[in-house]
Amino acid sequence: MQLDRRPPTVFGMIFLTGNLTMPVLELTSLSPPHRILIWQQQDIEAAMMAKDFHSALQHKYRKLCRYGLIDGSSHWRDLEVFK
Repeated sequence: MQLDRRPPTVFGMIFLTGNLTMPVLELTSLSPPHRILIWQQQDIEAAMMAKDFHSALQHKYRKLCRYGLIDGSSHWRDLEVFK
């Protein structure tokens, strides 16, 4: 909720080392416009192993813009429309 008080051009990232709970995901999803990305432990570890946070951030941000998924989860596959 503190991120909602920031100007609309501010982008927020939340880094979690614990588990993402459904209430946190629901609250963050309901805060329009979607300006918050959640990085879970596996996201952080993958970016560190690749030594490339920039590409990981771009990938997560694209999923946010295209599907509205703030946690960058694999649920985007359920939302994709194949022809």
